[in-house]
Amino acid sequence: MLTKAEVEALVGKPVTDGHKEEAAELSVCVYGNPEMPMLGGRPTDIHLSLGVFSGSAPGQARGVYDIAKNNAGKPQEVSGLGEVAFWDNSPRTLRAVKGNHMVDLTIGSDLGGLKTAQAIAAKTLAKLP
Repeated sequence: MLTKAEVEALVGKPVTDGHKEEAAELSVCVYGNPEMPMLGGRPTDIHLSLGVFSGSAPGQARGVYDIAKNNAGKPQEVSGLGEVAFWDNSPRTLRAVKGNHMVDLTIGSDLGGLKTAQAIAAKTLAKLP
């Protein structure tokens, strides 16, 4: 999804190499604080969790997005990212849909807020078909 150098440039802090996990149509990469310990190869202090859902059926990503938005605490519409996007400040999560892909990212509380999340999402969306 994004390289370590790209993430560091976007968040303004050092991060660990991405720890990738995949399950069915979801791929998640976690970037952690390099000053904290790792547990089972996974960071214990997460700066960024970046997931991409790639739906296999038309409209599937939008359906997943709609469910996430309905379950969000106080979703705030975000314009200029993909077809639809929202930010949920409480868990510091941004979700955006482009075609049949949904970007789902959560950033650490010390990395800025919506603007940082938007920059990460935009860079990720640009790499999707």
